[in-house]
Amino acid sequence: ATLELAGNRTLASGTLTGFELLATEGSGTLTLAGTQAYQRITAGTDLAVGADAALTAGQVQFGARDDRFTIAGGFAGSVDGGAGADTIAVSGGSATAPVAFAGIANVERYAQSGGFATLSGTAALNMVDVSGGRLVGLAGSTLSASQITVAQGATFGSAGSVTGNLAVAGTLSPG
Repeated sequence: ATLELAGNRTLASGTLTGFELLATEGSGTLTLAGTQAYQRITAGTDLAVGADAALTAGQVQFGARDDRFTIAGGFAGSVDGGAGADTIAVSGGSATAPVAFAGIANVERYAQSGGFATLSGTAALNMVDVSGGRLVGLAGSTLSASQITVAQGATFGSAGSVTGNLAVAGTLSPG
């Protein structure tokens, strides 16, 4: 299914059924509500997962623009930012139902203000800014970033490999 946006729109759970691919074009942000699952999302717009929503996607692929992927609810899958200056902003997830990244590629900035997120594969980023919540690299994961900042009240830990300059005012813990 291809959705053409002209401004911000919300896609409720159950609106599209039986589709393996979701593609967006146009301008604005598509916010996903409820529980949604796709094998692949090709996003030509910004994308958001609402606070009470959950998205499972084998791959979320952004295009050649400055994209933003906002996750206030649940997410499981991989993200490829494509070209441009891309941002993933996380505030969702919990210890029992974390935002679960299988991998992150071509994303310049990862910003987490709350919630709980895990990385099981490889993430190559320019900046990681954990101002709240907890970011955990699982065993076997690889996180590389030129700068990783953990603010007071936030937690970062990894049982995998971490490469980058680390500034910790919060908690540094094993994964």
